[in-house]
Amino acid sequence: MATPKISLLIILSALNTCSYSFSIEGETQLRKDLLSNYSIHVRPSPITQVQIAYNLLSILKMNIQEQQMALAGWFTLVWDDPRLAWSPDSYQNVSDIHTDHDHIWFPVLVIDNAVDNLSPIEDDAVPMRVTEHGQVRWTPPRIVTAACDMDPTYFPFDTHTCSIEITSFGYTLSEVNLTVLGHGMVTDFYQKDGLWKMIDHTNSRSVFVHDGDSYARIQLQVTMKRLPSYHGINLILPVLINSILVAFVFRLSPQSGEKMGFTLTVLLAYTVILTILADAVPSTSVYTSVLEVYVSAVLLMSTVATVLSVYSQVIYFRPATCPIPPWAVNCAKCMARVVFWEADRQKSLKRPSKDNIVVSQPPESTRLKGTSTPVGWESPSSVSTQESPDPNDMTWEDLSLIIDAFFFWVFLIAITLLSICVLSILGAQY
Repeated sequence: MATPKISLLIILSALNTCSYSFSIEGETQLRKDLLSNYSIHVRPSPITQVQIAYNLLSILKMNIQEQQMALAGWFTLVWDDPRLAWSPDSYQNVSDIHTDHDHIWFPVLVIDNAVDNLSPIEDDAVPMRVTEHGQVRWTPPRIVTAACDMDPTYFPFDTHTCSIEITSFGYTLSEVNLTVLGHGMVTDFYQKDGLWKMIDHTNSRSVFVHDGDSYARIQLQVTMKRLPSYHGINLILPVLINSILVAFVFRLSPQSGEKMGFTLTVLLAYTVILTILADAVPSTSVYTSVLEVYVSAVLLMSTVATVLSVYSQVIYFRPATCPIPPWAVNCAKCMARVVFWEADRQKSLKRPSKDNIVVSQPPESTRLKGTSTPVGWESPSSVSTQESPDPNDMTWEDLSLIIDAFFFWVFLIAITLLSICVLSILGAQY
């Protein structure tokens, strides 16, 4: 029983060896027979079907300023050439051979939206594999830098869809037809990027007409979403902190001497942030970033706060001999009621003072007849007292403090609401 089993194993091993055998003589004869009458200028069939895929390795860059995307990978091109089919039994079981585009026909393909290299897809160092059935498979590597219409409206929570557009150059649709191989964009070897996350990849096929001729076009799309952690810490957080500081300009006392310096520092800080933001988004008028609008709005508010601070300083140090216009008093009273400033001032004015002591006169029943009123027990009308200031009186200092208190709350509420709206719009895209 053991002998038949051993014999069967020997036969299977021999068959397996024969199917994968390689023979120099066999392949040499095969090349001679296949390529002796072969013309590289004649396409394999009336309508040659070419299948295309791109094997993505990594995202080299997503440049929003230049509206470009750079990918690293290699193409996979597959087509059938019946002239290159053979029977392996006639050539010592040779089932595959390798050649280059100098010996067999290959499709001339270009990337329409390339920005740095418009030459056809080719590589002399990468051989073409030809199978016994006449199928040709070619995998030329290519770093593709393609133009991409990027919309930075929701920067840094933006998502962009870019594509590689491949067209048959010279061959019309009636001569060479392009189709997608598999899923089009192969991501089996893709390495994750630190700034971008791939969320989808699709493919499509279209036909365009040029000079009356129709051409096939393959589009391999990839959708990338920005990872916002870096820009959130280095850009959005400083913007929000500086926004709050604009309102706190009005909390500094005019007597401190640092009010104007702090105001100008906040204004200059926002100018620098706006410059940094302008370098991060593309220089185009087609799209406007929400974050740019927010920073510009806060920059405008910071400018208004600087003007108001200067005006408040001038009012505070105006001499008391200069009368306050009635309209200014009325406006100040309205602002004081809004921020409850006058109520606090009234409480401070009604507190008892040591200089406002009224000594009452002793009753007549306790005084001896014929005696005069002791010194210090005179009538209250005769005692010299200091009158309490009229709460309705307003000084230039009060007017300045009321303006600061009013605009502090106005700017704080406005900046808070604006920040919440902008963060809600941007956060909805995450």
